[in-house]
Amino acid sequence: MSISMGMSVIDMFFIIAIVSIAGLLVVVIGHGAVRPACPPGYARAARAS
Repeated sequence: MSISMGMSVIDMFFIIAIVSIAGLLVVVIGHGAVRPACPPGYARAARAS
């Protein structure tokens, strides 16, 4: 029981780490190179300003 619980916790940490790293990469790449791929909120703010 405790071993399976530990594995599930480790899996959760791995999923959170992978998702956060992927999100950071998407943000960095989006701000750096791929401007059209920005969310609509950013596009609206850029057009309004």
